Amino acid sequence: MPVLPALEVRAASPSDPLVAALTDLAAGQRALENGDYAAALKKLLPLAKQGAAPGSSVDQWRSISRVAQYRLGGMYLGGQGVPQDYEEALRWYRLAVEQGAAYAQLLVGIMYHDGQGAPQDNKEAARWYRLAAEQGNADAQGLLGVAYAIGQGVPQDYEEAARWCRLAAEQGNATSQYILADMYADGRGVPRDYIQAYMWFSLAGASGDADGIKPSSGESVGGSNFRWHDNSAVWSARPILIPPDMIVRTRPETDGSRSDDHACL
Repeated sequence: MPVLPALEVRAASPSDPLVAALTDLAAGQRALENGDYAAALKKLLPLAKQGAAPGSSVDQWRSISRVAQYRLGGMYLGGQGVPQDYEEALRWYRLAVEQGAAYAQLLVGIMYHDGQGAPQDNKEAARWYRLAAEQGNADAQGLLGVAYAIGQGVPQDYEEAARWCRLAAEQGNATSQYILADMYADGRGVPRDYIQAYMWFSLAGASGDADGIKPSSGESVGGSNFRWHDNSAVWSARPILIPPDMIVRTRPETDGSRSDDHACL
């Protein structure tokens, strides 16, 4: 995940509308985690729709609104407390993107790739991957690298594949570490280098989630039986960490030494 500054909501007092909004956001998050989807929807939907309170920073309200929109997208995507509706999920993810949620760009791309909420479109998927990848999102960088490796939505280009997979691998993305290792072993997009291959294979294994993404014996990047990315299951099955741009931090003006981080994904 990209290292981005945490969002901050500075509140002068508990009666500040921003504090009330942040409290509702945290409550909605807890309800979602506890499986109380009705309570989560009650808290998140108004925050996703609301504008800034008079006299408040628009950016501060956006930081709250985009998290609520992102969460609503996930609820509609998974049918959590609402009927499963891919079009509605995509709509909320797009709104979150408009509010500055870079990570939602990746999910929009995955939905285009899988044909969920929109016609299946690999070119559009790759475009959204690139938008997120250029902002440093490791998962998006890895997906874009695979797209270049197999020519899915973009022209096949092993050098570009290696470049994007390396960027993701350097951020600890185990899937990309494995793919980059295979490319070094096979000499595709990079000079053949068994030492580099061994290093990246080892790093992928140390990450603990590489076993399920290895191709069967004899397969390599670009091979006719390449199956790493027939769909987005490889990435969507991986645990998604909380993107730093989805963390809202409260720091009361009266106590600059204390801060409370609310993980809102």
